[in-house]
Amino acid sequence: MRDCPPSQTYTTGIGQTSRIVTWTPEPTADDGFGNVVPLSRQTHTSGSAFPLGVTFVQYLFQGNNNLILDCSFTITVMSMCVLVIVK
Repeated sequence: MRDCPPSQTYTTGIGQTSRIVTWTPEPTADDGFGNVVPLSRQTHTSGSAFPLGVTFVQYLFQGNNNLILDCSFTITVMSMCVLVIVK
């Protein structure tokens, strides 16, 4: 497995309910002998809008002989709060 991002946390602007999140480069996989293992499924793509809260992101790679490799991480989007002090 190569380039599997760590879990990430972001904030939105005031009043926003989602945020565009990117990761570069995209995860890739090989079988340990230099052969590329093809991507068979991914839950989200880099550059997608993520809603407030925690979203699980997964890339699954499946090669010959049922070799399955997994890259999983979370994207957390939190709302920015404004503190108002009244005297």
